[in-house]
Amino acid sequence: METITVSNRYKFHLDQKFIIFSFVICAIVIISTYWMRNYANDDAYITYRHTQNLLRGNGFVFNPNEKVLGSTAPFHGIILAVISLVYPDIPKSALLLSAFSLIFICILIMDLLRKFQLLLPGFLFSILIVTNKFTYSVFPLETIFLLFLCIITVYFLHKENYTAMAIFGGIAVLTRADAIVLISVIYLYLVFVKKLTLKELLPTFALFLLILLPWFIYSRMFYGSFFPNTANTKTGWINHEWVFIKSIWSKGLRQIFPNQWLSMIAVGISLIGIVVSVKIKHLRFFLILGIWIILYTTAYTILRIYGPFFWYYFPIFVVVVFFFSIGYWYIYNVISEKVRNNFIKNFMHLSMALAIFVLISFNLIDLYNYPSTFYKNFFILGRDTAYKMGAKWLQEHPNTCKNIAIYEPGTLAFYSNRHMIDMMGLITPGIGQEMKMRSLHEVSVLWTAEHYQPECIFVLSHIQVPKNYVLIQNFPMEEVGTSFHLYIEEDLYDFSGK
Repeated sequence: METITVSNRYKFHLDQKFIIFSFVICAIVIISTYWMRNYANDDAYITYRHTQNLLRGNGFVFNPNEKVLGSTAPFHGIILAVISLVYPDIPKSALLLSAFSLIFICILIMDLLRKFQLLLPGFLFSILIVTNKFTYSVFPLETIFLLFLCIITVYFLHKENYTAMAIFGGIAVLTRADAIVLISVIYLYLVFVKKLTLKELLPTFALFLLILLPWFIYSRMFYGSFFPNTANTKTGWINHEWVFIKSIWSKGLRQIFPNQWLSMIAVGISLIGIVVSVKIKHLRFFLILGIWIILYTTAYTILRIYGPFFWYYFPIFVVVVFFFSIGYWYIYNVISEKVRNNFIKNFMHLSMALAIFVLISFNLIDLYNYPSTFYKNFFILGRDTAYKMGAKWLQEHPNTCKNIAIYEPGTLAFYSNRHMIDMMGLITPGIGQEMKMRSLHEVSVLWTAEHYQPECIFVLSHIQVPKNYVLIQNFPMEEVGTSFHLYIEEDLYDFSGK
């Protein structure tokens, strides 16, 4: 199945299909982005708050006058600031950036594969990604934008445009530091596969470092550290050994299709795709993606990441879908070559095409129904609604709660413009290490109140707060049967009710 020269006529039809497929992908992404526009994520609002303060002249910080980098994705926040100069709605700007990034991910993959007459597997990959609700669940975050930077880095590696590769690779690392895993794989590939000499490697590696240098100098001078505070907080949890690798199925690969058995079959076919990529010479290049994901998983497992949350698994999900597409294409071709009876061959081809149609239909139905579950899901709009209700109340009471202790500070800070004490430690240095030694939320609330003495505490109704705090407002989440409570230190409470 090695690639041979392609006739101009065939290439013309291939280009026509590429353009049509690209338009289909664009249409689905645009419609789906609008459909999922209300999906919310508090972690994303931490970066949005940094962007908001940057635009206000307060610097790239979460709390004004605090030189702490609380965002794991600094370049994403800066790009959002640039976009917001034209389109000032920061959360919607993030969705637009993710939408464009997703479109270009698909176009780049299809363009890479069509060079080997593999446009259909490229389109299959693209259509499965853009119709999956998991994809849009990470839209508010930097995840899609980072993946775009990783894919375009690999794209230019394949084109042997090492200058562009180094530039986009550097930007990827600035967007989120875990991209260094892919960059390491790429440079190992250049050394051991492409056999580049040190003289040939140095210019591109120097350019890569040059992209990073200004930010790291600024970060060290302004924040006092090369790395964000979040990196220290999220890693090294003693009770999270092996938790990342243990959650690959439940938080990542389980999402390939709405049905878990179909997802398991997809994983099996993706393994076939990996074997095929090993066997077929011109596909071996794509093993870079597989090696990247293996090392990515290993790194996060060793780091003992807190959580871990579903968005960490999105790159794994995407690479598995990629190899699924290769594996499915291979099975289709084996049937074409091995089955001699035309009736049986056509029947099997039709069955495989119908199976893909059904799978995509399942994805679309699942995506269509997803927004109706938002308000019933505590982890999506349940909390988001309560935080926005809280922010509105704080806006109406501008002299109340100058600083607030809270577990998820992003949304409340973004809409209320209050100083936050993050009880998870992402934006408040010192709390993160303490949290690693404590398992009960009640203990961390009491500890934070004792050491930081916040004016107010914003927590779920069942969480215990110190006795010297009184309840001043309740923000119900009726759909999930709980509520958030806002407490104020009793010496600051106006018992007149004003």
